[in-house]
Amino acid sequence: MNGLAFIATVLSSGVVAALTSFLMAARRDLHLSRQQKAEQLYIAADTFYRDLGGHLIGLLPIIKDRGSIYSGSDIAPDPAKSRANVEMLISFYFPNIRPAWDQLDRARAAAVHAMIEYDKGRAGVREYDAALSLWEPAGKGLLEAIAQEGRRYSTFDPLTDLKTWMVRIVRRH
Repeated sequence: MNGLAFIATVLSSGVVAALTSFLMAARRDLHLSRQQKAEQLYIAADTFYRDLGGHLIGLLPIIKDRGSIYSGSDIAPDPAKSRANVEMLISFYFPNIRPAWDQLDRARAAAVHAMIEYDKGRAGVREYDAALSLWEPAGKGLLEAIAQEGRRYSTFDPLTDLKTWMVRIVRRH
């Protein structure tokens, strides 16, 4: 009888060790995946922010000189790919970044609205400059929100994760 208890103890401890190892490896893989996605999000958001921001700022001298806003459109960057990447990564992995992204989108919409009003003759440099002044703080806010989220994934401590997992199991029972 003692032999069976010993064998059962050894087998159960092996199962627990295997399960713990599996869960820690899965947690590590998820952690590394999130870290990579945060890096991809930062790069895509920075590309979108800088490309479109550079174009919007580049239109300011044209507006000051009462030129056509369409004169620079042939060399304008196409931020659609980086915008789509940002949208996808926020939607799938980082929904808590959405408010900062929406703030940048509102700044973009304000600049576009000011350009349309300028084109219709109802706005000038002051209105465009006011709309453009929203761009930089919104862009920096987005990048900071992404960096803050990315810092959560900069280190991986399996013991902390294991303790958290064990506490959850104990609380459930």
